[in-house]
Amino acid sequence: MTKKNMFLQNVGIQVPTQPRLSARDAAAQLEVEKMENAELRSVISNQSKKIEELQQARTSDKEETNMKIADLEAKLELLLGRN
Repeated sequence: MTKKNMFLQNVGIQVPTQPRLSARDAAAQLEVEKMENAELRSVISNQSKKIEELQQARTSDKEETNMKIADLEAKLELLLGRN
């Protein structure tokens, strides 16, 4: 134990102790964390791709809507101009 932990125990403060991991357990835990990290990165990457696709679709829809509005306005001008 470190001096700080001994001091805390001497003044009556309980110091939670965590069992030390063996090198094998620590390596296994690290490997699991690396795998989980890789899975999370994959999920984030997939979500980012989906967001980008949605943004592109939205831009395309907006452009299409603007074209339709312009077409309708032109038709309306023709109709109003003829009367």
